[in-house]
Amino acid sequence: MDIFKNRNFVRLFFAALASQMGTTVGNMAFAFYLLDHFSHQPAYATLAELMYSLPTIFVFFMVGVVADRFDRKKSRREL
Repeated sequence: MDIFKNRNFVRLFFAALASQMGTTVGNMAFAFYLLDHFSHQPAYATLAELMYSLPTIFVFFMVGVVADRFDRKKSRREL
């Protein structure tokens, strides 16, 4: 708990928390908007959500492949 005595850390912590909360609320609002707007055709809402999240999933897979190619033992020695 000593880390919370550092004012810069506390500011950064709460800024990151507010950013994550804003992203989550925004995503949920977008999902509810789609469900409200396209309730008669739920496939459109599903497609929109997939188009919204697929680029992130693709990037995670690519970064995972690249990260697996690095030699962790070699990286530690250089630090």
